Amino acid sequence: MSDDRHPHPVPLAWRLLDRIEGLVAALWPFRSGLAVGRAFLLPAVLLVGLLLAGLGIMLEHSMHELSLATYRLKPEYSAANYLTFLERPVYIHVLMRTLLAAVIVTLVTITLAFPYAYVLVRTRSRSARKFLLVALFLPFFIGQVVRAYGWLIILGKEGILSTFLTRFGIDPPGMREMVADYYNCLSRLDTLVGDLLDVLDRSGKADNTIVIYIGDHGADMLRGKRTCYEGGLRVPMLMRWPGKIVSQVRSELVSTIDLMPTLLSAAGVEPPPGLPGRALQPLFKPGEVSWRTHYFAEYHTHAAAPNYFPQRCVRTDRFKLIENLLPGEVHPD
Repeated sequence: MSDDRHPHPVPLAWRLLDRIEGLVAALWPFRSGLAVGRAFLLPAVLLVGLLLAGLGIMLEHSMHELSLATYRLKPEYSAANYLTFLERPVYIHVLMRTLLAAVIVTLVTITLAFPYAYVLVRTRSRSARKFLLVALFLPFFIGQVVRAYGWLIILGKEGILSTFLTRFGIDPPGMREMVADYYNCLSRLDTLVGDLLDVLDRSGKADNTIVIYIGDHGADMLRGKRTCYEGGLRVPMLMRWPGKIVSQVRSELVSTIDLMPTLLSAAGVEPPPGLPGRALQPLFKPGEVSWRTHYFAEYHTHAAAPNYFPQRCVRTDRFKLIENLLPGEVHPD
């Protein structure tokens, strides 16, 4: 088949595009003016403006170094963040992978959106245009709503799961906030302890320094601080003494009263008579050690707060007995 106006046959693909264009023109007559074009352009302009404003805020924040003491941005302007970025190859690797992912997403989006956009622009039917717009943006908005608010309906403070568990006294919103704050404190503490150990290593005194990390009590939450339960008494104790302590985990019953005899022994000082506690040196290396079989603990009150609730307890490696000296009263905390 050939066209009278062309000496050569018209390619089949061209004829199909002509037929599609003619069909679209017949189904969607174009009668709109500049208002439609401006309406299409306005969301893009607003989005670009929003992105530029966000980039400006991010750029300004990036010029402030994060204070590890407060986890807030320092007021002074600094290029420390960019220097850290250039000094660590992992950040460059993450940036390149991010750019690659952005290129792939952009190419896929253009490939999928071009036919849709072509029909959307060339059609002249307002009804068809509205239908295409709804079909394009409705799934996007539904997805955004589900992603932003769907988890709140189920896992939020007032969500279904939280409401169900709260009725049984399990995982109430207040407890979640306490646990989140506790993890935040642990994260900052871990960072700053690491900084302290780095300074000690650079000073050249690490091999001649005993580092002891302990907690004075358990977490300040239910059945923790101000109680004789495990959450209040079982605190961490980590020790580092290069060349003297072998890295290991021990399960013996130790206490903070053991620190004074341990440090005196490390310094070569004879402990005074009647000093409570035992030196921990026998536990510095793996192996069986004859150790205590139980210990005692107590709680009275905390500071000047009205939380007087005296307790006494004795604990072995398997059991614990707690005596409440005010059995007829509810714990004030």
